[in-house]
Amino acid sequence: MSDTTQILQLPGAQLKSIEQDGDSVTLHFSLVHLVQEMENAFEDSLWTQAIDLAVSGVEIEGDLPDCPCEMSGGDLTDNIFTYRDHAPLPINWRGEVHCKLNTTTGSEFSLAGDALVVTQIDHPRYIKHVKKSGARRKARQVTASSTKSSPRHTRTAPGANRDTAKSHWACTPGSAGAARASLPVPMYTN
Repeated sequence: MSDTTQILQLPGAQLKSIEQDGDSVTLHFSLVHLVQEMENAFEDSLWTQAIDLAVSGVEIEGDLPDCPCEMSGGDLTDNIFTYRDHAPLPINWRGEVHCKLNTTTGSEFSLAGDALVVTQIDHPRYIKHVKKSGARRKARQVTASSTKSSPRHTRTAPGANRDTAKSHWACTPGSAGAARASLPVPMYTN
């Protein structure tokens, strides 16, 4: 069984309405695109779905747009991580969160708060299969090839002759330790 990841796409998202209740703002999107990435697949799939994006403990910067409107992009920030124009689902973030959205009319607004939650409404609807981008395809090829010939770790022994013995790690071709981020197995040489 392969792993799949759903990616929320902000460009083209249709903002239907905005609801403000105390220190919480909910953006109701009638349509967003989701890319379902499938590990080891040649193509991803494109889906559409309605979602609600809620920010609590909110501070609003800029003027909220008139609805309905279309998004041209934006940033979603989860503490130190910022996702430009897309973000992986599920989203249930706590801490310093930020949602900056740009409309196709050129206006910009942002919501900063202490929690950001995306709720998917109903079931996603399939649109089509899409080719993986060149960067993802290349990264998959590099990952596959790096496990075949990764560095071998060797260590010089701090043995009998302390004047010539070196105590450091060196990478040589052939070990799988570095690619899998496992601990190296020391090999002693002089």
